Amino acid sequence: MFIIHFILIVSFIFSSNFVYNSAEIFSINPDAQTGAYGGNNPTLLATNGQIFNNPALGNIKSKDYISFTSRNHFSGLAKDYIFSTVLKQNFIKSLSLGFLYREIDDIPDTRNAFYFDGNTPIPVDYELIKFSKHWELGGIISLSHTLYNYKMGMNLKSLLYSLFDEKAYGFSLDIGSIYNIRDDLLAGFLLKNVPFLRINWSTGHSEIMIPTFQIGMHYIKSNFDFVVGFKTDLSNQINDYNSILNFGFKKKINNQFNFLAGYNTSLSYSLGAEINYRTFLINYAYINSPKKIPFKSSHEMTFGIEIDKLNYLSKYIKP
Repeated sequence: MFIIHFILIVSFIFSSNFVYNSAEIFSINPDAQTGAYGGNNPTLLATNGQIFNNPALGNIKSKDYISFTSRNHFSGLAKDYIFSTVLKQNFIKSLSLGFLYREIDDIPDTRNAFYFDGNTPIPVDYELIKFSKHWELGGIISLSHTLYNYKMGMNLKSLLYSLFDEKAYGFSLDIGSIYNIRDDLLAGFLLKNVPFLRINWSTGHSEIMIPTFQIGMHYIKSNFDFVVGFKTDLSNQINDYNSILNFGFKKKINNQFNFLAGYNTSLSYSLGAEINYRTFLINYAYINSPKKIPFKSSHEMTFGIEIDKLNYLSKYIKP
């Protein structure tokens, strides 16, 4: 019986193509503070978007936020919208929900604009070229719990794609943990896409996103934070690795304003600002594109509202 199960699993996996960028939507910065720090880090305490960095972080936040992030990526080539919130209820101690949506407009569809007469290509009829929109939608349900001195978490992830007339879907898990080495020093790790993320297309084609491993550390002081993280991925072939090191800092200027900066080894640097005013937390990040990508810069903005103080808005919003 074991041999039969093994054969079924192997045939299931290797009937698909191994890909690296197929589920990139789950690798983007979940909020502007993450982007300003230099990129994803499993110990990065941000707004409630931190559940995308590590589900275990949902168990150690000091405040609960409803947050919305807008991202203009690669000088307008792609646009991302991210929403996350804590779900207040009496059944599960720490439960959060998040959505990611990405769209790319004006993709030329040339499938009906030319054809082959035998081996001879017929000239393109430009009037038959249509333009379409590609979109991706990811959803996360995040659970976290404390076990001894470790904070553990799990993300249940779903994915939907749309490209031209075709659709795709996939499901997977993230598993993460956080440990307090000292009161001012956090260490954490994250396994993404466990055991793998299989994406099934309506064409019958399927792709597999191989797991990613991340590790990080976060030094926290009242007026200065420093983070460093490392990520490694299995690329298109199982024996090839793609690794990125990132680091960044946040400097407190006063009670309402912080300055952030970061860098990662994909040759991308970032600058950011954070405004904390009453019930609101606002972050902005400017990120230059890596040299290997022929586009310019990205801009990210996150707007968060503290859930426990939502009644503050009733002073200004009347039904």
